[in-house]
Amino acid sequence: MKYWILLLTVWGSAVQAAQLKCNAPVTAIGTIQGNEKQSTLNNQLVTVKGIITGDFRGEDALDGFFIQQLKPDNDSTTSDGIFIHHRDSYQKLQKGDVVMVKGRVSEQFDVTQITQVAAVKVCEREHALPEPVLIPMPLDGFDLESVEGMLVSFEQPVVITDLYPYLRYGEIIVSSELLLNPTAHFRPGNGVKEQYKKEIKEKHKIDKFMKYSDFKGVALAEMNKDNMTTSTEGIALI
Repeated sequence: MKYWILLLTVWGSAVQAAQLKCNAPVTAIGTIQGNEKQSTLNNQLVTVKGIITGDFRGEDALDGFFIQQLKPDNDSTTSDGIFIHHRDSYQKLQKGDVVMVKGRVSEQFDVTQITQVAAVKVCEREHALPEPVLIPMPLDGFDLESVEGMLVSFEQPVVITDLYPYLRYGEIIVSSELLLNPTAHFRPGNGVKEQYKKEIKEKHKIDKFMKYSDFKGVALAEMNKDNMTTSTEGIALI
């Protein structure tokens, strides 16, 4: 029975994908993301087009992939990237594919995404990826919502500050400089509290996108490290 259900599901998706036209009108990803915390198109059916910037399908990953709009909308307050919640690991998809996706806009963990995917159609293979958006450290007012789901990188090399969450969640905490425990600078009291607030603004999270990560902070899909400093490029979750 499971085999027949899977076969019918795959067949139905293939039929819907065949009906998608690569030159058909689509909803811009920036329009879906908007400049608010949640999309104004939440729970609406949409068709989007973009390039796959990261494929994280699979039980031990995020059950989906990220796409980014081919042509930016030139609005610095809206993101051009979005997560596609699509568990079908049988369809051949890879980073660099330009795809059309039909599905429903939803919000999960304060991240806008496309769920209930009816069809994914590959329009082009091996397309060049967009240049990553540079994130300053510390943020200094930089709005992470504006790069949600987009390829990002830090403006400068960063320092690995905390490895404790790595084994359980696949997460590494980085900062612009090595951060010590606030009590290494001050005796318990107001000084510690102020130092803690300062260090929070300096910390960013690099996430290997394991399934059980908690989706807070900046998540970066890939990391290349040299000793204790690292240059990073990945996909931003906020």
